[in-house]
Amino acid sequence: MTIDKKFKKHIPFHLYLDDQTYFVTARTVDKKKYFNSNEKLNLLANRLELARSKFNLVLHAWVALSNHYHILFTLKQGKELSEIIKFINGGSSYDINKLDNTPGRQVWWNYWDRCICEEKDFYIRFNYIHHNPVKHGYTAANGDYQFSSYNYYKDKLGEEFLQNTEYYYPVIDYTDEDGKLGKAKVLQSEKGSEL
Repeated sequence: MTIDKKFKKHIPFHLYLDDQTYFVTARTVDKKKYFNSNEKLNLLANRLELARSKFNLVLHAWVALSNHYHILFTLKQGKELSEIIKFINGGSSYDINKLDNTPGRQVWWNYWDRCICEEKDFYIRFNYIHHNPVKHGYTAANGDYQFSSYNYYKDKLGEEFLQNTEYYYPVIDYTDEDGKLGKAKVLQSEKGSEL
């Protein structure tokens, strides 16, 4: 185990554990919507796939949105975590800045990671990732958004698998309508009944 020695109050603390599953969130500077088209979201999705291949990650779930992304993956060597994020963020920054003709512009602000130690936590994050486009108003249903791993699981394991994970491991939302922290509530299913 390695501990990030550069810990500062405003920078997330990182644990680098071998053979560990991580939930990672990265967001853009000032939450700007740099990835605001299918072409730009494809750049980010392709970079996630390149990271999976280059670092031999087991990529469990992912979603790419206009100003952030979430990934759930397992890696062999914890010390590679920051290198993986640099590869994703640096490469996608270069690609989008080239497309926008804005060389050198800072695109990404920071990333947060969480070690996943229990099956329940794994599936709650798994479902959170797939529900994120609905949460942020991109689509009305998880399967309607193309820049996520949801449809991969729908095709490979079926709708019943996804419904079961949503039923047994519901997504918990800790924000109110204004995006501020509020009371925890179980998110509603697409049919409107509480899970």
